[in-house]
Amino acid sequence: MQSVAFFREKAEQCRCLARAMCNQHDPIVITLNAMAAEFDAEAAAIEARVAMLHLIGHDDDVSPKREQTNELLDTGKATFKLSEHE
Repeated sequence: MQSVAFFREKAEQCRCLARAMCNQHDPIVITLNAMAAEFDAEAAAIEARVAMLHLIGHDDDVSPKREQTNELLDTGKATFKLSEHE
């Protein structure tokens, strides 16, 4: 599973490439901006899942997991797993 930082970086790369195009009406600019939006949406979805897990907690000892989740989000290294077996 890719991290939030990965998707944010890819979105920024797409936006940078789109800005570098001489003709801003070129269809590739639209495609690159659409790709950037998709990458941003993936990052937001991961952040939302992590936040949801943070709110509902896991096991009896929730606070250390919340601290770890917050740290991962702050560093952009958060990833999402559906279960511990993945």
